[in-house]
Amino acid sequence: MKSYINNLAKEILNIEQNGLSKVRFAKILYFVHKGLILENLVKSEDMKFIRMPLGPVPVGFKKLSEDSDIAVETKLSSLTYNTEIYKLINYTESFERLYKETIKRILNDLRMFPTSELIKISHHEPSWNKLTNGSEYFISGDDLRENLPKRTSSHKLSSEIDEQRIQARLVEGMINDIVEESTLLEYPVN
Repeated sequence: MKSYINNLAKEILNIEQNGLSKVRFAKILYFVHKGLILENLVKSEDMKFIRMPLGPVPVGFKKLSEDSDIAVETKLSSLTYNTEIYKLINYTESFERLYKETIKRILNDLRMFPTSELIKISHHEPSWNKLTNGSEYFISGDDLRENLPKRTSSHKLSSEIDEQRIQARLVEGMINDIVEESTLLEYPVN
């Protein structure tokens, strides 16, 4: 039996038939899972996340590429860490209609945001803010008090500008690590 993350990933990719880039897919999984929690359809503990510089990434995300129903293609990108596109190649029903409708509604809202904005929004989530890179966590009550991203019109960015902003968000997400390493170079701990 496939895990919740695999089933949710496939449901999302079934709706997003053109596929999703690696970075965008990780953020989409975060916000859709959060939305399902807010609708009392799943529990926070159904998916754990890792605090990464570009925002939360589901634990087990890397293993999605091993699922025989999911294909990972490579596309040209100036961001070497975002060259993979995840697509569904075989769909099996895994969620009830209510779940599917909720997922579809959340995805419709998230489509309005470029990837760099989804990263920026995820950087404002309380759990992401209080933890350090590499920490694992579940979406908390504080996170659930933050609304899901909503916008009525699309904010179009060229892919080049979006990639530049993603790179800036990466540095923003690493800033505490950079400062700590720099401090250790100046003031080593014996």
